[in-house]
Amino acid sequence: MNAKGFALILTLVTLISLSSASLTALLFYAQMIEAQQHHQWQQLSQQIQKDLEAERGAYEQAQE
Repeated sequence: MNAKGFALILTLVTLISLSSASLTALLFYAQMIEAQQHHQWQQLSQQIQKDLEAERGAYEQAQE
């Protein structure tokens, strides 16, 4: 194999490896963002539930 062919193959392998690493990093980042959003939604849901219970208690107390 001549030097140009070897250099071309080496370049292609390097580019494919970098692309794979970039895709892996992007997938990891996407999963991290998804987990963070899920956590934030859980916190928001819990806060809304607490607020609803407080409002319900205040309403029931006002009705007495």
